[in-house]
Amino acid sequence: MDALTDVLRLLRLRTNIFLHSSFCGVWAVDTSGQKKATFHVVAHGDCWLHFASGETPIPLQAGDLLVLPRDKPHRISSLATPPGPDVPLNRPSANDGSIPSTGLICGYFEFESRAWNPIIEALPEAIVLRKAGDARSKSVDTLIRLMVDEAAQAQSGGDVMLDRLGDALFILVVRTVMQRTSLDGGYLAALADRKLGLAFRAMHAKPFRPWTLDTLGRAAGMSRSVFANRFHQEVGMTPLNYLTRWRMQLAREWLNDPNLAMIDIAERVGYASEASFSRAFKREFGLTPGTSRSLSRHKR
Repeated sequence: MDALTDVLRLLRLRTNIFLHSSFCGVWAVDTSGQKKATFHVVAHGDCWLHFASGETPIPLQAGDLLVLPRDKPHRISSLATPPGPDVPLNRPSANDGSIPSTGLICGYFEFESRAWNPIIEALPEAIVLRKAGDARSKSVDTLIRLMVDEAAQAQSGGDVMLDRLGDALFILVVRTVMQRTSLDGGYLAALADRKLGLAFRAMHAKPFRPWTLDTLGRAAGMSRSVFANRFHQEVGMTPLNYLTRWRMQLAREWLNDPNLAMIDIAERVGYASEASFSRAFKREFGLTPGTSRSLSRHKR
């Protein structure tokens, strides 16, 4: 596996598409405020993207994709100027095709792991991938066409199909951003980096090992100092801080398994005793592993 796959599997992405409808006349859609990564596909027609912060409105056309990883306040509207309070909000229109309309597919990219999401943190505040844009791959075009067709046909199992297509869409968006940012640095570029990627894979695959800067540097094919400096510059934290975060995320996941004893989980993430593991876990999440396990059971 590659480093990005490791992270995506731990985060447990699940797309939730909550709207695939048409809008006629004067209208606006606002999905802000949910604290979730939001996306919109323009299935047909055209519209305008307005940000609450006042940036220049952005035109969107059929086939365009908008992703707002950190829930940036916005509205999508038929109007080129910011829609006022009198504009109908979030009200799809019944349309037999006799009048012009705009179709939207809107959803959230949700993650089971909410405490730490380095991918969402690393993505740009707003991403627009245009149907005619050079930055968009044929895979994105194909996937969006499938989503538009699936939404239009309303076949059995269609909602589940749309959600799973949304999962694939998120991964393709991340890939696109990784290609764009390879020269700019950052967490996503570090995951894709040939040498740093080896260190990520080593930590991800064997979190139980007593990793040091020396051993991680060797895994990446770099000296200790070069590796430490480059990792910190790209990722924004030291390699050992990243390792601790990774271990704690794994531990929280394994705490959901009632068949795993606390000492087993501690050893899986590189701690020789429950006490040292518990201290590290509490520093990361503000509660003990035992409390976390109890809360998880109550939620289920």
